[in-house]
Amino acid sequence: MVDLYLFLLVQLHALPPQADLVWSSSVRFALVAEMAHPRYPALDRHLGAYPPIPKKSFVMPPLFAGRSAVVVDPASGAVLWQRQADIQRPIASLTKMMTALRAYELDHTFSGEVTITAEDNLPRIDNRLPVSPGETVLRADLVSATLIASMNNAAQALARSTSLPVDDFVVSMNEYARELGMHDSYFTDVTGLDPQNTSTVRDIARMARVVMRTPALRDRVGQENYELTTVHAQRRIFFRSTNTLLSDADIDVQGVKTGYLDEAGFTFAAWFTEGERDVLVVLLGEPTSASRFADAKRLGRWALDDFSPGNLFTTSQK
Repeated sequence: MVDLYLFLLVQLHALPPQADLVWSSSVRFALVAEMAHPRYPALDRHLGAYPPIPKKSFVMPPLFAGRSAVVVDPASGAVLWQRQADIQRPIASLTKMMTALRAYELDHTFSGEVTITAEDNLPRIDNRLPVSPGETVLRADLVSATLIASMNNAAQALARSTSLPVDDFVVSMNEYARELGMHDSYFTDVTGLDPQNTSTVRDIARMARVVMRTPALRDRVGQENYELTTVHAQRRIFFRSTNTLLSDADIDVQGVKTGYLDEAGFTFAAWFTEGERDVLVVLLGEPTSASRFADAKRLGRWALDDFSPGNLFTTSQK
């Protein structure tokens, strides 16, 4: 049964490409592309996930205001819809997902303490954890501040807390991106403040899937509020997530990350859940903060409503 399924996917991939609104084209490309990557295949190793099936032969997604977008079924890796999905654009603080992922790969425990330095609080770093040079915080709290509130000095200190100098850490971010199959992504710093941090919505979706498959990171990107206590002064610091959809009562959002930069516009990766189904939406180049949340919510709702769980075959392995 596995061989038959893979054969059909390869045959689909060989068909002439269709417009980006045609489900079959985007799904077949995503499945074959994902299957080619051994670490994060589209199908799980026991045929646990098939691509969703549209309830109608032609499914029109809602309009969106941004420059690039992709809607992905994260269980199978299938792209349900895309627009300019392979155009490289500045990604702003979506960069911090890679910063946290790389830090996690270097030390799965996130244990220890980190003393904030003057370099962490450079003048250009505005959105920051309110700690002064010389104050000490838990490394685990730096991860939370990086992913939940997108605090730039926290990302800087988190990278510095690894065994690598920050410049070498950035090099390792690019190396790790290649390992994940993010071949259209390039990182120049750990915060996303540099507009030369560029990627595509397709690559960002791949990265977001890995974040959500990593429990230590998934638990953080889904938190609406967080409080930490500095190590020595025992000073309490409270902050909120930059992802306002986490408090939306109309749709269940599990994460993932927001970003903003003048050159990038407003960026967003959002993971929606309904029952046992998940949908991942990535947007780049949104004109306003409100538009990115509204567009992500509309695209997520569209995918959850207009696609049924895939069940192409019945297999005892599923």
